[in-house]
Amino acid sequence: MNLPDEVRAAPRLAVITGAAGGLGAAIAADLDKQGWATIRVDVRSPEADVDAGYAQPTVFLPLDVRDDAGFAQLGESLRMPRDRFLVVAAAGVISVGRAENLSLAEWSRVIEVNLTGTFVTLRSMIAAAREAETGRLIAISSDAGKTGEPWLSHYSASKFGVIGLVQSLALELVGHGVTVNAICPSIVDTPMMDQLARQMADATGEADVQEWRRRFVAEVPAGRACLPNDVTNAVTFFAGEGSQFLTGQSLNVAGGHEMH
Repeated sequence: MNLPDEVRAAPRLAVITGAAGGLGAAIAADLDKQGWATIRVDVRSPEADVDAGYAQPTVFLPLDVRDDAGFAQLGESLRMPRDRFLVVAAAGVISVGRAENLSLAEWSRVIEVNLTGTFVTLRSMIAAAREAETGRLIAISSDAGKTGEPWLSHYSASKFGVIGLVQSLALELVGHGVTVNAICPSIVDTPMMDQLARQMADATGEADVQEWRRRFVAEVPAGRACLPNDVTNAVTFFAGEGSQFLTGQSLNVAGGHEMH
């Protein structure tokens, strides 16, 4: 894969999926501030002039996380010794619907992006993480991956699956200098929160978007929505030297909404 050498061979390199907007973009921007070169991956196009805000070498790749061949090529191109290597699988989609009315096509779409896409992303980077000997693989799951939620059977199933995947990979890679962990936020105040509120309002006819946003927040004991920087702080923790003995974990970043 043709990547700029200043990115491909950077001593501190992070690969982030779902990085065109929302949580993935926030993670990439925060890592840039910490001195990481970044490869930002998304099937969507990033906002205009977004590269102007990056201080470290960066590149955007228009890849779908279900593109197994594309990710395999990317992972192979990154195999080399380096000081630090980080992968954050943050790409994800959400929709609502009662299971009895949920189409198989919609079930498959959510599972393919959230679970299969996470598998494709992490698997493709295993060899590069091993060669770096300081590999950190992080998957963004959800507190809905710990406790099922009504109207979200497909989404919860995908996020439960991410946690199982992380635990299995962690055991396969332990002893190779590679850790694998998951972050499980409650609903994050990004455009996806508004999307979910709109879908719930349309599906139930019970309330408008703002009322659904209020309901989401009211369920959180801490009294507010999860913010992108709450998640980026957790990424920083798992990416750091102090977490080298932690692997196979799924950290709740949920303001008390989830505790197991």
